[in-house]
Amino acid sequence: MCYSAQVIESYNVFVRMYGAAMSLQQFYYTYFSRSRDPKIRIPKSVDAWFSNPTTDLEREIEALIDQWNADQTSSLEQELFKQRKRLADAERTLQTKTTKKAQEDQRIAGNKIELARGKLSDLRRTEFVDSDARLFPGWYAPVMIVEDGHYVVKPMRFRYRFPGWNDAIEREKDGSYNARMDNIATKWRGAFGHRHGILMANRFYENVSRHAVEGRELRPARKRKTLFSNSIRSHGKTCWSRAYGRWASATTAARCTRSPLSRPIHRPRSRLSVTIAASSRSSPRTSAHGCIRIRTT
Repeated sequence: MCYSAQVIESYNVFVRMYGAAMSLQQFYYTYFSRSRDPKIRIPKSVDAWFSNPTTDLEREIEALIDQWNADQTSSLEQELFKQRKRLADAERTLQTKTTKKAQEDQRIAGNKIELARGKLSDLRRTEFVDSDARLFPGWYAPVMIVEDGHYVVKPMRFRYRFPGWNDAIEREKDGSYNARMDNIATKWRGAFGHRHGILMANRFYENVSRHAVEGRELRPARKRKTLFSNSIRSHGKTCWSRAYGRWASATTAARCTRSPLSRPIHRPRSRLSVTIAASSRSSPRTSAHGCIRIRTT
């Protein structure tokens, strides 16, 4: 099943090839929403777009990113302090008496300390690595669409929300980030062929089972282990067609008011969510929007 894409972070690709404009209002709204909802995730490589702001709105976006990084750092440092104390307490107990609880606390605290250290390292790191461009289901990434005859780059969530769905339904049916070619004409008929955007990516990953890769049966009472495999690597020359839809959060819209479009928007507008076709080929129904190759240099 299609699991994650590695996003090309250069906005200049969209500008140079298509003359696209960035929707700063929509980016501002997405970053503003992230500052209040920890579930909203954006790749670090997209944050880098705003590291050298030139407009007031870009500076506000940079401020939101800096504040989010500071809040995350503070939270992780508190977690690290908590788990170090838990580990020290467990080790003191084990010096005098071996108990199952102390052993579990030692194991769990050690794992959480390692995890928190890794996250802190990623937050403080200034040089970029490939993992900074990884995009997972539910995360936001830049997608180019056409609005009023112009190419526009907007942040879109990597998961499609069908009309009539709410948060509960989406959690129950959380596979809507992947559209299979065999049901595009049925389940996805209202999406593909209607609204499409382009996501720049240079690698695509598959979420596969270890036992399937190794060509063996999963033994009884054994848990399924997951691997990530690079199903497509295109050296930065591929973009994927994305079907997208609009949706709004009733809970957040109810407590926000409209603000003039001439000012940064502090209210949720209609959100954009997307899915990606499981195949790199065009179907007859979407032949004009299939996966294409572009030159990025």
